Amino acid sequence: MTDQRYSGSYSKIVGAGGPSGDYFDLALINGMPVEIHGLGGPDTMIGGNYSNTLDGGDGNDVLTGGDGNDTLLGGEGNDNLIGGAGGDHIVVGPGVNTFSDGEGVDFIDLSQNDVGVSFTTGGGIKTVIGTDFDDTIIAAPNAIFVHFEGRGGNDTLVDNISGFLDGGAGDDILRTQGGAHLIGGSGNDRLTVGAPGQDFYIVSPRGTLEGGLGSDILEVVALGGSNDLFGGAGNDQLTVVAGDNQLYGGTGADILVGGAGSDVLDGGDGADVLSDVGTVAAINVFYGGPGNDRIIGGNHPTPAFWITFRRDTFFAGPGNDIVVGGDGGEDIFGEDGDDNLSGGGGDDVIDAGTGNDIVTVTYGLTRVLAGDGNDTLVFDDSQSSTSAVTTGTLNNSRIVYQRDALPGSVTDYFSVESLGVLLGGGTKTFTVANTVSGLTKISTGAGSAAVSIQRIAGPTTLELGGSDTVTVAQVTRIADNLTVRGGGSNGT
Repeated sequence: MTDQRYSGSYSKIVGAGGPSGDYFDLALINGMPVEIHGLGGPDTMIGGNYSNTLDGGDGNDVLTGGDGNDTLLGGEGNDNLIGGAGGDHIVVGPGVNTFSDGEGVDFIDLSQNDVGVSFTTGGGIKTVIGTDFDDTIIAAPNAIFVHFEGRGGNDTLVDNISGFLDGGAGDDILRTQGGAHLIGGSGNDRLTVGAPGQDFYIVSPRGTLEGGLGSDILEVVALGGSNDLFGGAGNDQLTVVAGDNQLYGGTGADILVGGAGSDVLDGGDGADVLSDVGTVAAINVFYGGPGNDRIIGGNHPTPAFWITFRRDTFFAGPGNDIVVGGDGGEDIFGEDGDDNLSGGGGDDVIDAGTGNDIVTVTYGLTRVLAGDGNDTLVFDDSQSSTSAVTTGTLNNSRIVYQRDALPGSVTDYFSVESLGVLLGGGTKTFTVANTVSGLTKISTGAGSAAVSIQRIAGPTTLELGGSDTVTVAQVTRIADNLTVRGGGSNGT
């Protein structure tokens, strides 16, 4: 045992054992740091209440820290390392080791351990570096903040409320109650925030989930909090239940599902599927990105007289995309590619973009700009009730429609080459004031329809489905072929 002096007083006690195993009990040493090195053999070291450095060296050692900020170095061998109440630094060496921490600010390095570990931390602030094998590292319920790194292997890292979890290589499971930063790393990982039905208070402003390489599952299943989800490379699944979230699929064929809050869904490169359940108050934005994507909006009831409290925005991106809007107001941009765009009900604005697009609209207030390409507009009221009473007028830029006592439906359209009109059941009165110069096809559906043809500018086909009557106001205004096909009975 040696001592070091500074200004005439003891500043540190340094000791070393022999090669065959030693016993050090430093519990009665207070007020100065102690540094002990075991040079071999099975050593037992018990630290005092100040800062201790206990180095077991080779052999099967037992190192116990005191109440201070201790450093425990296991070395080679099967060691038992026990942290105390202070902030400890625990390094586990090669071998099959056991260890425990206290309630302080601790750093635990398990990277040299020869097998995977299963470990639950104490309270306080913890940093744990895992092994290259399969580890299970769980934060204590009273842990304040944790930093877990799984390294290699298929790891399970569980955080209580706030922290940083990095799975590293392997197929990892990362879970947090909220407000943490989760990184899956390489491998097919599952990252989860919360538990089904759980509501919680977020300590940090937002949670972050990064899938990394591989086909990952990122999910926020709790009822509160806002998070940023990054799928990374691979075919990923990103799902949120509530909160205002941002979901980025990255490269690959990803599935993104928004929740009840106002979400941003960006599929990135690849053939992605984006959908959102939403609420009346939510405002969502969808970016399909490059690739043939499918984007489905939520069903958000629109109040009477088309007063829309929320609007979703859809950017289909390059590729041949399918976009299905919900019942609320949407802004839909088809962009490049041959797209199939449906606005649903509500107050919609649809810009089809370049390409040969099909745009389908239903009852509501809709404005359609077809853009470059050979585009088709379909007005679909085929699902209306068989007892409905409707009136409508078609010209070469607008469809005006009225069903029962509902607010009137108006569809304005521009640069449309072909047009389709699907009438519903019930009793209908429909006037064709004019058509586009391209093909127009009108299907009267079930029930009875009175169709008046005043003028056509392009080839027009009527598909009759019930007890229908067709009249032509002036033959001289029929500028192209008019074809009438009877599909029902008692038609005239």
